[in-house]
Amino acid sequence: MYPDDFFESIGIKLPQKPWSIHMQWSTTQPMNWVIERNSLRPEDLLLTLSINDRHWQVSLERRDEVFYAQWGTYGFRVDSQQLKYRRFIKWPAIESPENIIAFITELESLLSVRFVKHINLQGTLSDSIEKPQLLADFLKVRTDDFGVFS
Repeated sequence: MYPDDFFESIGIKLPQKPWSIHMQWSTTQPMNWVIERNSLRPEDLLLTLSINDRHWQVSLERRDEVFYAQWGTYGFRVDSQQLKYRRFIKWPAIESPENIIAFITELESLLSVRFVKHINLQGTLSDSIEKPQLLADFLKVRTDDFGVFS
């Protein structure tokens, strides 16, 4: 799936110019990753879905850097010093950004965590979405659950 197809499938019109958007979920309040980093616990996770006019990727990082996993247009990879994360965990697959909610549910089950229902939006597209409710409905959150950082 091309990145444009994802937004068109949920009814969001894209600008003609190059664009990008980054959506972040966390196991703690996402703002902690921005301004309260010292309040993060070692096991806290940050999941980022990055989409631009050419490709997409999902990254999952742990605060203590025990692992970093990445999925997207160019495949899957996991970096870790621990064999557990490189070889023994059966990481879920994600074929397109359209599957992000099911993917998050799989990660929550696999890693025994819960992601907070608050999403940070960043990038050139984040403040130009004319109908944010369409994106909120797709992501199963309220528009009040968005934090926007241009």
